[in-house]
Amino acid sequence: MLRQRAEDAFKERVGNTEGMKYPEPIDVLSDLRSYVRNSWRSHKDAKYGSINLSNRRFVVRFGPDGTACKDVLERLGFQLLPGECWKVPEPDLNDSQPFQSPLNIWLDNAEHELVSLLLSQPYEARQQLHDISLPVPAERELSRALGCQDYDTDPSSRTSNFLPEMRTPPFIALGCPRNLADHLIVKAYHWQIETDPQNAPTYLSNLRYIANDRQSEMLGTEVVMETSQGRFDVETLNQAYKAFHLGGHEGAVNDDDVIGAFTATLADSPRHQHELREYLRIIGVHRNSKQIADAAQNVINTYEQALIFLGADQTTEDEHIQALFTVKKSEDNNLEQQAIQAVRLIAEHRNSQFLSLWIDSGFAQETQMEPAEGYQALQIQNREIDDEMIMLQYNMAIEENPSNVEYYTKALAAIASGRNSAVLLDHLHSKAPQAPEGTEEQPVGLENIGNTCYLNSLLQVLFTLTVFRNVVLHFDEFKMSLDPEPMEQKRVGQRKVSLKEVQTAQKFVERLALLFRGMIETPHSSIKPEQELARLTLETESVKERMRRRSTLMSERPSLGHIDSLPMSGPLTLAEYEKSGMPDDAIVLSPTVDAIFDPLVDFYAANLDEKDDAKAEEEDTTMHDNSSEATLVSKPDSDQVLADYTTQAEQQSILDNKENLSPIKEAASSQDASTETANPLAPASPSKLNAQAGALSQLSVSAETDTKQEVIKYEPPPGKPPPVPPRKPIQTTTTTLEEYARQQDVTEVMNHCIIQLSCAMRPTEYDQSGEQHDEIHDLFFGQQIVHTQPEKHKPQPLPFLNIITRVYHQPSDVYAAIDNEYDLQDAQDGTKAYTSVARLPPVLSVALDRVSWNQEAKRQEKLNHHVEVPETFYMDRYLESESDTELMKRRQQTWEMKKELATLAARRSLLEEKHGQSKDVPTVLHDAKLVLEYLATIPADPISEELNIDPNITATLGLIVDQARSELEAIRSRMDHLTQQIKEAFVDMRKNPYRLHAAFFHRGGAAGGHYWVYVFDHKKEVWRKYNDDRVSIVQNRNEIFGKPTQDNWGPPPNPYLLIYIQADRIDELAETVKREIVYPPPDAPPPVPPRNQMSEMPPDSIAQGDVEMLEYLDGNGNGGEQAQNPDDHPYAYDLDMSRPPARTKEGNWNDSELIADRKIQW
Repeated sequence: MLRQRAEDAFKERVGNTEGMKYPEPIDVLSDLRSYVRNSWRSHKDAKYGSINLSNRRFVVRFGPDGTACKDVLERLGFQLLPGECWKVPEPDLNDSQPFQSPLNIWLDNAEHELVSLLLSQPYEARQQLHDISLPVPAERELSRALGCQDYDTDPSSRTSNFLPEMRTPPFIALGCPRNLADHLIVKAYHWQIETDPQNAPTYLSNLRYIANDRQSEMLGTEVVMETSQGRFDVETLNQAYKAFHLGGHEGAVNDDDVIGAFTATLADSPRHQHELREYLRIIGVHRNSKQIADAAQNVINTYEQALIFLGADQTTEDEHIQALFTVKKSEDNNLEQQAIQAVRLIAEHRNSQFLSLWIDSGFAQETQMEPAEGYQALQIQNREIDDEMIMLQYNMAIEENPSNVEYYTKALAAIASGRNSAVLLDHLHSKAPQAPEGTEEQPVGLENIGNTCYLNSLLQVLFTLTVFRNVVLHFDEFKMSLDPEPMEQKRVGQRKVSLKEVQTAQKFVERLALLFRGMIETPHSSIKPEQELARLTLETESVKERMRRRSTLMSERPSLGHIDSLPMSGPLTLAEYEKSGMPDDAIVLSPTVDAIFDPLVDFYAANLDEKDDAKAEEEDTTMHDNSSEATLVSKPDSDQVLADYTTQAEQQSILDNKENLSPIKEAASSQDASTETANPLAPASPSKLNAQAGALSQLSVSAETDTKQEVIKYEPPPGKPPPVPPRKPIQTTTTTLEEYARQQDVTEVMNHCIIQLSCAMRPTEYDQSGEQHDEIHDLFFGQQIVHTQPEKHKPQPLPFLNIITRVYHQPSDVYAAIDNEYDLQDAQDGTKAYTSVARLPPVLSVALDRVSWNQEAKRQEKLNHHVEVPETFYMDRYLESESDTELMKRRQQTWEMKKELATLAARRSLLEEKHGQSKDVPTVLHDAKLVLEYLATIPADPISEELNIDPNITATLGLIVDQARSELEAIRSRMDHLTQQIKEAFVDMRKNPYRLHAAFFHRGGAAGGHYWVYVFDHKKEVWRKYNDDRVSIVQNRNEIFGKPTQDNWGPPPNPYLLIYIQADRIDELAETVKREIVYPPPDAPPPVPPRNQMSEMPPDSIAQGDVEMLEYLDGNGNGGEQAQNPDDHPYAYDLDMSRPPARTKEGNWNDSELIADRKIQW
C-alpha cells in the first residue's frame, strides 16, 4: 500500500518528486510523530504550524495533498486548507501535567503510540532514529503505588536478578513476576480462573509448567488437586479433540458434530468407553455445552440423546432399536434403566406401535413368535385374507380354548408385526381401529406387501413425474388400438410386440391408474397396492422362465434321502443324525446360473437364453449327493451357499431377512413346504454344507417353522399303511410376488414399467429402425453414439434408458463414475471406443452398480464405497461433437491426463507399499541406511568376525533414499495437479444442467437389505424420505449427501439409483405432492368386511369338513380364498407338545360344493 501510494505521487508530481526514494514504514511513522510534536512548538515558530501541500517529503510519504492518509490526519486533529496546507492541532498550552485537556491527552497518547510503533520496527531500520529514547519502565512506580514492593519471592530467585522482560509466557499468562513465591502464584492462578473461566485450561497448563520448572512440591500438589476436581489443561483438551479426530477443527464443528464423532469412535473402540466419555466431558465443559455433558454422562432426556445412547440414528428401524436395546443391556447390566428410558423416548417420539407393544409387555426377552407360527397357531393357510378375517379366526380360537388366550394373543401379535397391520396392532393395544389421517400437503405412503420395498419406492418416484402421471391417469387418450394394422407395425424395445403383451400392458396401466387415484384421493396417510398390480409390475417372461427353470432343477433330483418320491433310510441312525448338529429342515440346493434381464435387449437374446438353459441343465445333471464339487464350488452368478466359517448368527440373519436381496443378485427361488412337510427326512450324509444349503431353502413364507422343531417320527397304528410322502403345496400369490421381487432389482423393474407403458400406448411416430416413439419414450429415453478408433463406418445413435456405472472402479463422484463408462477405453475387438450423448432425455437415471464378485470368498459382495452425489449435474461434457471442436479437444486432454494419472498411481502404489513398521519404500531404505551406519560404529569384537561395512554402500543408499523420496513427492504433487486439472476441465460448460429429483438408497449387503427413496419437493424445497408406508421430511441433508457412518447393526446405506430431471423444465416435469382428498360422507356406516360364499355357510356344515385357507386355482389360473384339503392324513399327530392340542375334524366336502369366489347379490 505504501509503495503504491509513493508510485501515485511520483506519477502525479513528476517534476516535484525527482530524486526522492521509496519510503519505508519507519519513515512515515517518524514524520507523523514529528508533525504531532510540532503542534507543541507552533506558538513559538510559525513554520511548525502547517504542512505545505507542495512539500516533496509529505507528498511522497502521505500521498498528493495527503488524500491517501486524510482519515488518519483528521482523526489526530489536523485540518486541511484546500490548495494550501494542513494545519497542525492546537493544544492547550496552559494545561498542567498530568494533562486535563482532552486534546492534550489525545496528542500525548498518540505520540507515545507512535514511539511504540517505531520501537517495534527492525533493529536495522531503527538505527536512523536519533531523537527516540527507550521509555522508562513503570514497574517500580507501579509497585510503589500498589504497595507490593516487598512481596514474597521464590528463594531460588534471590541470587538472580530477573528483569521484567525476562518473564516466560507462563508467568505472563498468570500475571506474575518471575520471582513470585509459590503460594502467591497459586493465588494468581485462582484469580485468573475466577475472572476468566473460559481459559481455565490455559491457566492450568501454565501452572503445571511453572511447577515442573521450579520442581515445586506446593505447585505440583495444587495441579493434582485441580485435576482431581475435574479441571484439565490445554494438552488434555487437545488430546480429547484428537481422540475424536477433531484436532485443529475445534471452532468449525458444532455440538452435534462432536457427539456424532464420539458415537462413531465409541462404536469402533467400545472397550475404551470410560476414557472416551471423560474426553467428551472435558469438551463439554470447555464448550459450556449441556448437550455434550449430558451425552458424556449418559443423561437421556430427549429423542436425540436416546438415539445416541443406543448407537442408532433417525433412520434406524424399530426392530433394530429392539436389537440395540438387547446389545446395550448385555454389555452392562447397570445400563438397563437408561436403555429402557431411551426406548420409551423413541417410542413416544415416533409414536411407534411396535415399540409401545414391546414396552407394555415389560420388555419381554423370550423368543418372539414368527409370523408363520402365528398363522399356523390360528390355523390360517391363506395369508392374503383381510385383517377382519384374522380377527374372526382369533376370536373363534379364544372361544374354543379360553385357557390359551395368551398363546393366541402372541400369535396375533406375530401376524400383526409381520403384516405391519395398524388394525391388529390397535386391537392388541385395546384401541379403536383407526387409520392415520393424511393431509393435503403430505404425500401418501405405500404399504409393503412382501419384499416390495423397492417397488414402492419406484412407484412413488414415477408418481411425482408429471408427464408419467398424466399419461396413466388419462390413459384413454393415449391407449393403443388393438386393430391388426397398427399392431403389425408396433415395435418396442427393438422387437415386435404381440397382442397379448399389449393387453397385459394395458391392464397394468389400468391398475396403476387405480393406485395413483388412490394416492391422490385417499384420506389416509398410506394405502396398500394391489397384489395384481405388483404381479403385473414384477412379472416378466424372463423372470417366469427363470422360476420355471429353478422349479425343475432344484430339490427334485434323486438323492440318498429321497428316491422316486419314496423316503429312504441313510447309513446314519437317528441318534447319530441328531448328534451331528445338522438342522432338521436341511435340503441340498444345486447352484444355478441366471442372467440379468434387460428390457432393451434385441430379439437375438432369445437364442442366448436357450443356450443358457441348455448349459445350466447340462451342468446340473452332475450335481447330486456324491458330487462335492457341486456344492463346494460356486460361481459369480450362482446361488449363495454359506461357507463353513459362517456363524450361526449370520445364518439366522439370512433366514430372518424379510426384505429383498441385493441390488443385482438374483436369489434362488425357495421351495415351499406345508406344515406337515417342513421337516424332510434326514439325509444320509448330513455335512455342514448341506445343512447350510438346506437352511437357505427355507426362505419362503410357508416354510417359516420353529427351528427347534423335532423331526417327525411316523408311527402309524397297526394295520395302517405307511404315510404318503409329502407333496408340494400350491404356491400362493404372496410367495410368487416375493420370488419375483427377489429376481429383479429396482433398475430392471423401472425399465420394465417404462417398456410396459410404451407397449400399452399408441405411437406418436416411428424412427428409422421402426422403434415406436411416444410421450413416455421421449421422457426417459436418450440417444448415445459409440465411436471406435479407428472408425470403420459412421456410427448410428442407439437408444439408452439409463446410465449404468460400476462402483468397482471407486469413483469419487457421479462425474467420475460416468467417465469410467464414457471415456476412451479398450474394446473387445482390439480397437478403442468412447461414448457420447446425441440426445439428452428430460429424465435421466444413473445407476450405481455396487455388486462385485469376491474371488477369494467365492461370493458376491456389496461395495459400500462412498460416491459424492451432486444436486446439480451438468451433461455438457458428454455431448456428441466433432473431433475438431473445443469440447472434443478437452475430452481428449482429460483422457491423456487420466492415462498419466493411472501410470503415476501405479508407481505411487509401489513406492508407498508398507514393509514392517515403515510407511513406504523410502522409509525402508532410510532405515536400512541407519542400520548400516550403526553397524559401522560398533567396535571390533575379538571373538566374532569383524564387520566390514563398505562406506560406499551407505553413501549410495543415501542417494537412493533421496531419489526415492523426491520421486514420491513429485508423483504426489503431479497427481494432485492432474486431479485438479481434470476437475476444472469442464467448469465453464454449464448449458445443460440437471437437478437431482430422487435418490434410491439401499441398506444391507449382497445377501439382503432394504430400499427406500428420497424425493425432492421443488416447490417447498425440502427432501422427503419414502420408506414404504412412512413419509417424513429429511431434517439433516447429510443423510442423503454426507458420507455414511458405520453403525452397530449393519453396513451403511448407499445411493443406488439417481433420478435427475432437466433443471430448466422442473415445473413441467415434476410435481411431488398431488393431493385431492375425497372424504367419506359423515353419516356413512363403517366399512363391512368382505364376505364370500364360504363365510355364509351354516356353522354345522363348516364343522363337518376340513377346509384350509389356501389360494384356489382353477384351470385358468384364477384365484380364490378357500380350497378343499385333499391330503387329509389318516391320523393326527402333534408337532409341538407345548402348544394346545389340535382338534380332530371329521367329514369330507363334496368337490361339487367347492366353487371359485364370485360376487354375491344380497
